[in-house]
Amino acid sequence: MSADVQKRAENMISNIDHVNEGELSTPTQIARRVAAMLEQRTDAVVGTTLRSCGRPPRGVKIILTEVGVRVEVSDCGLAMQQHGQVIRYLEELGECVGQLPPPTVSERFLIMLQRAARLCILGGFPLAPRKHTLYCLGVAREWVGRKVPNHHQRQQALAVLLSVILDEPSTTVRRLLRQQQFWLEYHYARRLLHLSRGPNSDRVLDMFEWPDRDAYLALAQNTHQARVLVTIHMGDFFGAFKYIAAHAAPDRTVTSLRREEDDGSVQGLLLNNPSGHHIARHGADQPLNIVAALRRGNHTLTALFDLPGSFGETVEVMFFGQPARFVRGPAQLAIMGRAWIVPFVTYEESGRQHIEMASMIRAERRSEESLTSASARVTQQLVTMAERWVRNRPAQWKYLDRMMDYINVATEQSASPARRVEHA
Repeated sequence: MSADVQKRAENMISNIDHVNEGELSTPTQIARRVAAMLEQRTDAVVGTTLRSCGRPPRGVKIILTEVGVRVEVSDCGLAMQQHGQVIRYLEELGECVGQLPPPTVSERFLIMLQRAARLCILGGFPLAPRKHTLYCLGVAREWVGRKVPNHHQRQQALAVLLSVILDEPSTTVRRLLRQQQFWLEYHYARRLLHLSRGPNSDRVLDMFEWPDRDAYLALAQNTHQARVLVTIHMGDFFGAFKYIAAHAAPDRTVTSLRREEDDGSVQGLLLNNPSGHHIARHGADQPLNIVAALRRGNHTLTALFDLPGSFGETVEVMFFGQPARFVRGPAQLAIMGRAWIVPFVTYEESGRQHIEMASMIRAERRSEESLTSASARVTQQLVTMAERWVRNRPAQWKYLDRMMDYINVATEQSASPARRVEHA
């Protein structure tokens, strides 16, 4: 062992001993301080800083949400050396943020507008004025953002890349990106309203138009066939799941895939049978339990399939004419569970949310076809539908500004640091 490696190992062990003795901050305390520091900068600065610090080690999750940055740590199952890596990474990230040049006047103003938007999302006042406020704040942030070099450069580069993928002028793409920021925040405000389970949530559901409702109910009537109900992060998908679930048979059980623990709010979205609604966490719950539930019948799995590799194993498909990687989990679970896949999309038009059903997919393996090949084939069917939905309403797709995370296969294979930053 070299002297340098030995010294680093000794320092690591020393740090762990100090934490155990209470002399230093715990990883959770350090994570909170780092998150607070990141909250003081614009999204562009945060993204650049995270990429410069390399991949977070096991036990650290950095999640970019609509209402800020979350830095989560977990020492469950970590060896002593890995525990030291967590502490060292968080300290180095904090140092990187602390060494940044102070925000300019324009950046400070942009941060103020960013915080105002987040307060509006979380606010308790009626949804209609919040929608108008978020739109106005989006226009103001775009104007101020032009005066913040790192923010403006990021938006310009992204507009050029997306203009090639979408085959649209860069000026059109810049407008779409501004609209996307508004839709992303507005639909998140709607999501929080649904989770609150208050009377306003029921009134919001009345704004849904579902032309295929009778056809869907006829399909589901008098059958215990297992279903996998899937969509993408577009429109008020939370409300759409809740609205569709309200028409389910009272004895049908449901599993919903989620990344975070549920405090009972998501479980309560199944109005007819909350006790029959199980929340399965990505990377925590055993997929075989979901497969078993589907095979028993009279069970529905709800899932979003436009997810990157941080949510599970991916397969290569074609997306907007480019090789891309999407999670294979929904397709694979449907095949293994012998379930029908029922895709739908939701979007807002003329002030109302619309639910549009797509053709049902019978998820089955063909003769001489492996499970992996079948999952890739079915995932391609889903992604082809997603491409059509995104082309029709790109600004309402939550991950429009993250599209390169999907189609840049070389980036994923090389495990770029940015791949480890998750998006809620």
